[in-house]
Amino acid sequence: MAIEGVRERMLAIVRAAGCVLAALTVSSAMSASRGGVESRHVRFTANEGTWVSLDVSPDGRSLVFELVGDLYTMPVSGGPAQRLTSGSAFDAQPRYSPDGRSIAFVSDRSGADNIWLMDVPSGELRALTHDTESFFISPEWSPAGDEIVVSKSTRSTGHGREYQLFTYALDAGGSGRQLTGVASSSNAAGGPAPTAVLGATFGKDPRRLFASIQRPAKWPSFGEWQVAAIDLATGAIEPFTDELNGAMRPLLSPDGRSVIYGTRWNHKFRLKLVDLQSREARWLAPELDRDAEDETAPRRDLFPGAAFTPDGQALLIAYQGKIQRVSLTDGAATVVPFSADVDVELAPLAQFEYPLRDDNVVVRRIEQAQRSPDGRWLAFSALNRIWVQRLGEGARSSRAISSGSDGAFFPAWSPDGRYLAYVTWNDLEGGAIWRAD
Repeated sequence: MAIEGVRERMLAIVRAAGCVLAALTVSSAMSASRGGVESRHVRFTANEGTWVSLDVSPDGRSLVFELVGDLYTMPVSGGPAQRLTSGSAFDAQPRYSPDGRSIAFVSDRSGADNIWLMDVPSGELRALTHDTESFFISPEWSPAGDEIVVSKSTRSTGHGREYQLFTYALDAGGSGRQLTGVASSSNAAGGPAPTAVLGATFGKDPRRLFASIQRPAKWPSFGEWQVAAIDLATGAIEPFTDELNGAMRPLLSPDGRSVIYGTRWNHKFRLKLVDLQSREARWLAPELDRDAEDETAPRRDLFPGAAFTPDGQALLIAYQGKIQRVSLTDGAATVVPFSADVDVELAPLAQFEYPLRDDNVVVRRIEQAQRSPDGRWLAFSALNRIWVQRLGEGARSSRAISSGSDGAFFPAWSPDGRYLAYVTWNDLEGGAIWRAD
């Protein structure tokens, strides 16, 4: 699994497990596939999640969503979730094909980010792309279901990575075609092409899509990200929004008459629905979670993926830890409850012991040294302990003030020199302030 995937997996475990810490268990087992090397699992039941991308099946009966690097499915009304993928790979951003028989998603199970396809009836997986150096973000099916459009990193820049849209035909063996950022493309606003294009979405017209555009400096708009329409035949890019605080992660309604996107208002991230013909706009839902507009190189788009119901009457979207059903009539949100049994495989524990052969150790680094008020003693932190040493008598006069297994730091003398205050930290219980005589 790629290093970035490991980091995202561990962050996702921490976020999800924070809600259910009492139920979390870490177990070890001998794995034959690892040649007898001990493997570990983190297991807990989650009913909340952070940065959860989801999609609704074309028949409106099922949801597919990501949680802690695995894919899950459940009825659209909620309930117990069934896990679709497992193992150490980080699987994310699932999208149903128009016929509902396949799910496209991003996974690093080959050692690097690639687009993978799951056959829904059988659960079989196959890789659509075979890249070793690029990142992929937010795959989206074409209306005909014969291609997948995705944002792919093309090069590293001084501000992160440049992402452009590519399309991959299902029957072309993974050879992609670049749609944006090529010499033949243009944009209606003039000036250079955008440095990043994320989160493509189709309506009814297979020749036209919407996406988040990281605007060039010459574009006459405010926020760094704006929503734009892209003509796939010509490559022309036409700005659609000009939001002061940016606009991102558009989603076209099934009938192609309206678009929803996220934007900030009074420092809050909210959803706005715009009628494509009248350009009338209104707000939906309350405050959402944070967006990723300020991130240098977003790896999972600017906001988690959401989906309309097939009838276009509601939006399914995850925020505030829950999956929410937002009515497009009045903007009211209703929680879609779920429970998911999480089982994350971890690599063997890398733990080393360094036994001390002598009672005295030469410390190569001390921290937070503080001299006593009378100038006779020095307090400092070293080896996760608080020590005091009489000045002028050498290192062998050092003695530990703190004890236990928690790390101790930042000693501070009382004005009369009789006491030392310091802090400790424990990853499970948190911090504490201590006073030593």
